Amino acid sequence: MIKLSKAMEEVKELVDPDRVPSQVTLRRWASKNIITGVAEGKKHGAVYPNIVVLEIAAAIELKERFTLKEISKFRNDVGFDIDKDISASEFIELLNEYVDQLEDKQENLKANVENGNKSIDELEKGIDELKKIKNNLNILKDYHQILTKTLDKM
Repeated sequence: MIKLSKAMEEVKELVDPDRVPSQVTLRRWASKNIITGVAEGKKHGAVYPNIVVLEIAAAIELKERFTLKEISKFRNDVGFDIDKDISASEFIELLNEYVDQLEDKQENLKANVENGNKSIDELEKGIDELKKIKNNLNILKDYHQILTKTLDKM
């Protein structure tokens, strides 16, 4: 586990220090699931899972291409509500599992559309779901590239 101030120091070694948000901003990010939240404690005594260092670095890069709302929604869709320490490889495994889920869902939706046995409303719903999957796959691809690049720096 790591204190947020220590995590910020480590992130400054991975990205331009001027791009690292304040503790207040990072706490707000945690409350909105842009990064992992507090694992134990409260306020200034709070500690976070060690993976938060990677998550902060990734979020800084991701927000150049996506809104914070999109990042948060993606993390909620993936199930990133980590409250325990996990390794970087376990974190990447979560991403890979989500890729499999999205690809399965995409194939099922395509099969439904190709069968043509659906109503217009059901087809429109399927198209909306495919758009969501495409957006999540784009975020996922960038997330994975950023994490890999960041891990190489560590």
